[in-house]
Amino acid sequence: MPAERGGTLDLDASSLFTPITVRGMTLPSRFVMPAMQRSWCRDGRPSGFLGPYYRRRVEGGAALVITEACAVDHPSSTQVPQFGWITTETESAWRACVDEVRDGGGKIFIQLWHEGAIRKEGGDGPYARHPTLSPSGLAHAGRPSGRAATQRELEEIRDAFVRGAEIAERIGAAGVEVHACHGYLLDQFLWRATNQRQDEYGGDDIRDRARFPAEIVRAIRSAVSDGFVISLRFSQWKEVDYEARIVESPDELQAMLKVFRDAGVDLFH
Repeated sequence: MPAERGGTLDLDASSLFTPITVRGMTLPSRFVMPAMQRSWCRDGRPSGFLGPYYRRRVEGGAALVITEACAVDHPSSTQVPQFGWITTETESAWRACVDEVRDGGGKIFIQLWHEGAIRKEGGDGPYARHPTLSPSGLAHAGRPSGRAATQRELEEIRDAFVRGAEIAERIGAAGVEVHACHGYLLDQFLWRATNQRQDEYGGDDIRDRARFPAEIVRAIRSAVSDGFVISLRFSQWKEVDYEARIVESPDELQAMLKVFRDAGVDLFH
């Protein structure tokens, strides 16, 4: 533990300023700006000031920027027009953000995301009539929302994540971050309270509940180049439940991480 001297911590932070190489990406330091939802998009396209905003963070010292959550190209992903979408229609706008970061000397990941049972149904958007999909039709314990996704729908969602990763590589991103945290779709598979499935994607074993998110990672790994980085973000807590746990022990955590590592994850966030 760092010793306290005169009200300050005697902490050696020099390693934060050293380079690190992950797969095909080398960063000059360990400073990363994580994904934060700013709601600066319109119909999935980032606004004109989002790219310069990212660039200023790189010029200020962040070696890597992770974009806000970008919904994958599936009608069940989200209906919020202020959130990002990663599709062929929004590709050029996201390319402008990537170019800003690269011109500023930094690297950028696109975060791939699906709301799952948190998504609201109805409304007047283009996907208002599409059902909200999740592992078991539960937003959290005791709160039904939408319905359980079929095997075919899960395959379609998996393919949407892959298309998002392919677009991210095409526009020059250094990698993607797969969003599996905070109570959204892939986290709903990991969380026993929201995953009540009786097929190979559910059950008491975390390795079974991690199967679908791992299939997404494996499919992305097969579709992108060898130097393209895959990060996975996960969390114990949920926005609806700060006491939630997806694993109950270090051994269970190790088992889950091995599933994802074997599938092709390079970084855990």
